[in-house]
Amino acid sequence: MGGGEYLEMHLYRIQQSYSRYIQVTLVKEYEWCKTIPWIIANTAVEPPLTPSMQDGKEVHNRIELAEQIADSRKLAKYTVEAVLVSRRYRVVGLIDILSIDPPMVIDIKQTNKKPPKSHIAQLETYTLLAWTNNIPVERAEIVNHEKKTIYKLEVTDYVLERAKKRIQKTWRIIQQPDPPLVQQPVEKCSYCRYKTRCPNYL
Repeated sequence: MGGGEYLEMHLYRIQQSYSRYIQVTLVKEYEWCKTIPWIIANTAVEPPLTPSMQDGKEVHNRIELAEQIADSRKLAKYTVEAVLVSRRYRVVGLIDILSIDPPMVIDIKQTNKKPPKSHIAQLETYTLLAWTNNIPVERAEIVNHEKKTIYKLEVTDYVLERAKKRIQKTWRIIQQPDPPLVQQPVEKCSYCRYKTRCPNYL
């Protein structure tokens, strides 16, 4: 799921149907800060809806943008906002664009900057989800709201194995009785939306 709190809320609700599963966004948060997935899993944090999310404007705009990106890349067969589940790894995700022909994943972000490691981790996890659903994607991209590709990923065995291990580590974190002891830079914590619930935030 490429940004957009509405989609995060949408996937949160989907996850309730798969209570033994975690979201791909939780794996992304693990890469950003290992305390966040523990907070989300153990305090039932649910991101608040903004007025634009409530009236559906954001979701409509994102679907339209995804369709435009898919058309601009001349994808022959694809699905927008594809929900994939891996029972083997117990993870569920909502992919902005899942292409069958050619086999690829596209994640949309609202930025022109180089994606952080957490966004790359999210993309890699989506590719693993595709493979476990018999969709052998060969590449993946992060595309911004201006339809420009800001990151390209060649899907290799190494990438898939790294995604598997990251999911396993996320599961271990959230199943701990106590939060992990993590020390982050003050400036990083200052704008975190989970800081009021974070046991490591001073």
